[in-house]
Amino acid sequence: MGDLTYLGGVEGQAAAWVAAAVYLPVLALAVSVRAAALLWMLEAVAGILVLPGEVAQLVAVGLVAVVLNVVITFTLETREWRVFTALSGLYVVVHAVTSGGGASAMLVLLTLLALTTVTGVFLSRYRARWVHAAERVEALNRVQKEVRAEERTAIAHELHDIVAHDITAIVMQARRARFVDDAKRQEILETIGDAGQSTLEDLRRMLLVLRRTEDVEAPTHAQDRDAVLDVMGSTEESATLSAVGLADTLEGVGEALRRAGMEISLQVTGDMTEVPTVIRQSLRRVLRELGTNILKHGDPDSPVTMSLEVGDGEVTVRTRNRIGATAPVMSSGTGVEALKTRVEVYDGRISMGVTAADEWATRIWIPFPS
Repeated sequence: MGDLTYLGGVEGQAAAWVAAAVYLPVLALAVSVRAAALLWMLEAVAGILVLPGEVAQLVAVGLVAVVLNVVITFTLETREWRVFTALSGLYVVVHAVTSGGGASAMLVLLTLLALTTVTGVFLSRYRARWVHAAERVEALNRVQKEVRAEERTAIAHELHDIVAHDITAIVMQARRARFVDDAKRQEILETIGDAGQSTLEDLRRMLLVLRRTEDVEAPTHAQDRDAVLDVMGSTEESATLSAVGLADTLEGVGEALRRAGMEISLQVTGDMTEVPTVIRQSLRRVLRELGTNILKHGDPDSPVTMSLEVGDGEVTVRTRNRIGATAPVMSSGTGVEALKTRVEVYDGRISMGVTAADEWATRIWIPFPS
């Protein structure tokens, strides 16, 4: 090898092996802290047995300090660091005694051990704070994504509630206008104009609410949703949330079906004032969605029945109609999804399907909060 290099009296080839041995446990950290710590401790013992006295002391004590620092840094929250600290202290005492250094050497080594322990504790606390901060950021990002997804779903439902009913009525009336006389056609055109104007007003209200919530500091999802709900429909807010407003909504749905040429029978049983205010708002959406579905899929030449029953701490809505033979107005399924969501949020139940009389029947049951 030519000229020999020395590491504290250790010849070049041996020095290379010592350097490799020192860094080998670093690779073991990729496996586990235990594996790295065990390698370092074994190397410390081997260093005492193989290397010259002064070099052995330097390498052994250095390795013990590194082991203790690493173990404390990564295992402070467990019991392992206490075991390694105790073993390291015992090792330092034994090494000081066997090397002949006496009390002064032991004091120096114990001081080094204490400094290593303090450094490890500091690094462990810093690492724990960093990990906690990273986990918190990840959790906040996850919650933010969930909230945005819920907001998009809520806005989609509310837009559907605003647009679907009136637009469906417009489409059905426009189709019907081809088969009526001039006087009736003029009435249908006025109905279409009124429905279009109502839709535009509702959309403007909703856009104003969405813009206003952007200026409010950190509005919650529930607050945004309530704000949107409060401007839904063509009636005033007080009427919307009142028992009279609920009955008016049912009448409005029935009138829309009559204008589409359907024979509609409405039945209201019980005291509407018993329906809690929080349920009335959702119930209005339910009634409008049921009316929209009848307009889309119902047979215009067959009778339709709708009933609203209140009593015994619950409200039940029922509809019956025949399914039309012609192709229905295009449907995305959003309305049915929103309908189920509104019912289930109050622990209600919804059932729908074809009866033995070949009619489409829907039943919605919502209990009052206790």
